[in-house]
Amino acid sequence: EALTLALTEILWRAGSESRCSIVISRGLPLGSVHDFKSKADASNFMRRNLHLFQDPKGIGVCLFVYSLLISRGLESVSKDMDKASNSLIVNYGYCSQELVNLCL
Repeated sequence: EALTLALTEILWRAGSESRCSIVISRGLPLGSVHDFKSKADASNFMRRNLHLFQDPKGIGVCLFVYSLLISRGLESVSKDMDKASNSLIVNYGYCSQELVNLCL
């Protein structure tokens, strides 16, 4: 329950506390985007699909980052960066400070 609430809260804040999007994938090459204008609805959806984010052999981290990017909006993500040339992923596949800031 705590993980569900935490992930939903991060996505809700990324969407300026008025909306969020959750990307899920059930084995398809492309995921599906689910948009929410209610935090409670987003939390219920996350609760029902949390296993997709927790599967050790899955792509949960990628799904969460996609959800963050869509919830925040790509233009806002770019504006939030210190420099336009910065990246969310840096050497050795580590996340950048920009991605950490997006989560906060």
